[in-house]
Amino acid sequence: MLNDFNFTISIFQIFGIISIFVAGYFTIYLLRLKSENKAANRYLSLFFFLFVFVQLFLLFSDFKMNNAAYLLLIFFVPTSLAIAPTAYLYLKKITLHNYVNIRKHYYLTTIVLLINLIIFSVVYSSVNKDIKLSFVSVLTYTNVGGLTVIFLVQNFYYIYKSFLLLKAHSKNIENIYSFSSSQISLKWIRVFIFGYIGFLFITIVSHFVPKEIDSFFLDVMILGYLIYIGYRGSKQSEIFFGFEQLKNAILENEKETKKVVAIVNIENNQEIQEKLLNYLKTEKPYLNPELNIIDLAKTIGTNQKYLSQIINTEFEMNFINFINKYRIDEVLKLMKDSTSVNYTIETLGEMAGFKSKSSFYNAFKKITNETPSVYFKKING
Repeated sequence: MLNDFNFTISIFQIFGIISIFVAGYFTIYLLRLKSENKAANRYLSLFFFLFVFVQLFLLFSDFKMNNAAYLLLIFFVPTSLAIAPTAYLYLKKITLHNYVNIRKHYYLTTIVLLINLIIFSVVYSSVNKDIKLSFVSVLTYTNVGGLTVIFLVQNFYYIYKSFLLLKAHSKNIENIYSFSSSQISLKWIRVFIFGYIGFLFITIVSHFVPKEIDSFFLDVMILGYLIYIGYRGSKQSEIFFGFEQLKNAILENEKETKKVVAIVNIENNQEIQEKLLNYLKTEKPYLNPELNIIDLAKTIGTNQKYLSQIINTEFEMNFINFINKYRIDEVLKLMKDSTSVNYTIETLGEMAGFKSKSSFYNAFKKITNETPSVYFKKING
């Protein structure tokens, strides 16, 4: 039995071993982590656990631990096929989607697992050598097919769905909040997706390069990716801005977009529009850098749905661009004031309600086609 083991460890295999410990650590840590979005943590924990399993199989194969590797082969392909849907379900939960049909995403994984278990049972219970060889061939073809065509098609599908999900989330945010922030836009998720694409690319390329290069790049890529998403994923409990408010607002948006848009009668539409414009003119709520459409709607006596609909249709803008237009007008007034020379450009942006320098500069250039500095020099000589 001991002859089945080869404990010579190369420098390349060390990365694989470290990856197992890193993924195992985050699997447990995320399950125990207290967070307002526990469902997201559970999916990310499962994501890490699947990597533990995949890395164990690869490590046992490298160490020539054939019995253990063959046993893990039953679960290796189903586990690999579960990675992409698990990543997608994590993104669904991190972008605050409430209802998710979990089972349909794991149908393929379940089918391949059942086929492998049946074949494995027949192979070990049968005494007929020909039957054993036939079923081993079926097991091999099933898993090779699972890891090539099915695995790639499935991953491309979930990557596409993930980008659609992120786009929808960004659209929701722009119609709810008057500022952009990594706390609510979750920009790091783009890194999560692109990192996964990188992992997939290296996995494909690894089949066409020497094994030493294959092992090195794949293991280093996996290790770096796991450390990054583990660290950033564990911080999600700290970055949600107004978690419950944001969640409820997005759920409300989702419900309404699935229905036929309600027709607001003209009188009511006009009344809400007048209240909105009057309130913006007299109270200047846009000076609040954390203004959101939920609070604004309550103040003028309507609901978020109607107000969002009016801004989108009557002004042909989303909420953030609508509010930023008022903020830019305020900045332009401040720039023309004789006391403006006493302030920095960034301070003028803050006085007008912008939460960050980048959002101020982007909004200013979008509306005036010039940077704030260039525009300020023009009007002040």
